[in-house]
Amino acid sequence: MHSRKPCPPGCRSSLRHWHAQEDEFILALEGEVTLFEGSTESILHPGDAACFPASGPVGHYLENQSDTDLTYLVVGTRAPSD
Repeated sequence: MHSRKPCPPGCRSSLRHWHAQEDEFILALEGEVTLFEGSTESILHPGDAACFPASGPVGHYLENQSDTDLTYLVVGTRAPSD
């Protein structure tokens, strides 16, 4: 399953989280997004991607710290048990 997420300035994708049973893939489509993963902070530009393997207890989330809208694609299984 996948979803395309619009994100205005100041929005966050979620609370810091990780998945026990599913991999997750993020692709930046438009704008600039800040990825927080564990204690690391990275800027993703259009075409940049990030992958979060299952069972990796390193929390992550995305935040729009820019002054323009951004769009990103999230790919994962959306397993109800996760």
